[in-house]
Amino acid sequence: MNLAKTISFVFMAMSIGLANANDFNEPKIKNALFEAGDSLKSKRVIPVNSLHVVESKKGELMMITNNGEYVIRGGTVYSVPYNMIINSIDDLDLSMRVNWRGLAIDPEKDLIGWVVNESAPEEGGVIFVAPKCSQCNELLAHLDQLDDYRFRIAVAPITGGEREYLDAIKAQCNGSPKALEALVEDTWSEFRFPIPNEGCEGARKSVHETVAAFTIIATGQPGFPLLVSESGRRMLGLPKTDEQLEAFINPAASTANNGDAQ
Repeated sequence: MNLAKTISFVFMAMSIGLANANDFNEPKIKNALFEAGDSLKSKRVIPVNSLHVVESKKGELMMITNNGEYVIRGGTVYSVPYNMIINSIDDLDLSMRVNWRGLAIDPEKDLIGWVVNESAPEEGGVIFVAPKCSQCNELLAHLDQLDDYRFRIAVAPITGGEREYLDAIKAQCNGSPKALEALVEDTWSEFRFPIPNEGCEGARKSVHETVAAFTIIATGQPGFPLLVSESGRRMLGLPKTDEQLEAFINPAASTANNGDAQ
């Protein structure tokens, strides 16, 4: 049975009362999720690539595997970063945004990198880049043109193996943001940016935390550049135009400008 037929069948079953969802008390379920502990009996993995979440006109959520073989309904979807139960597609959309506070990550303090357009009046968000990433450097070259927005650039050295990781530690240890910029531009060298004598344990910890943050936020599909807007929206890859980038950063302003143009 394909996905479209599965969805049609499920909604037909709901309409004639073949499956009634059990009522539940949200606070009790929320607590139970964390109190189950050793009472859990067993677990299995359903080998699918994705889940499709659908919402009926009556407001009921269901999840359907991408191959159409399994339908999940009557349970509870809980967002850990947002500490909330998902009751609607709108809730789901919110939960899929990056929640820095829920992840206990402060991009300014916890992510290695630098700031573009430091004195800009508006926040543009966080952009994850990798050393020697050509698309990342192409995007960085455009950011100066968006001088109304301040961007936090975060360097995640995960594409070049152990050598790249160690170079990132050395660049961070140097203490100058210019060292990390040079690492991304492929112009860094230990000769240009020497390491202080006091050691690099703090830099090692910061690089590790940045890589961990990127791994969580990339949601299993690592790639660069990865943009995270101030509202938590994600965009993977190089925007085609500056207008597309600005529309991603600030959809409201983009809509208003389009209205003025019309």
